[in-house]
Amino acid sequence: MAEKQQREEEIRISVAMNESGHPVRIQWGATDDPSAGGPTEESGICRTSHDARAFFLYLWDGEKKTVSHIDLWTQEMTIDEMNAFLYHSVITLADAYQRATNNEDVAEGVRLFGKDLGRHLGLIRQDPEGEAGGKA
Repeated sequence: MAEKQQREEEIRISVAMNESGHPVRIQWGATDDPSAGGPTEESGICRTSHDARAFFLYLWDGEKKTVSHIDLWTQEMTIDEMNAFLYHSVITLADAYQRATNNEDVAEGVRLFGKDLGRHLGLIRQDPEGEAGGKA
């Protein structure tokens, strides 16, 4: 039996493009945004928007068993910011995977990959005990 829907939330992403089709401004908002005080009961619309320089959006199609994705960044996004964004995305992916599957071994493998990537990008350093220390 299907679970009864309690409420519907909205995540909005707005992208302003230049004449060449490159993003010049990215904004996002959500109806359940903690920084905006939570959802608007009456309207259920996004009350605030936040600027972003990049986003990666991945959606799983359960029927086709494929991933659809949108990867956009503005011209203001620096290489250093993209490096940090990639590093943090990998670490966040490991945390999300562990919450979704409860598979600590695979999640830890992804975290180790993320830490190695962070060291390679110069975002984290190796401390004397062999543990990754951070500056990212």
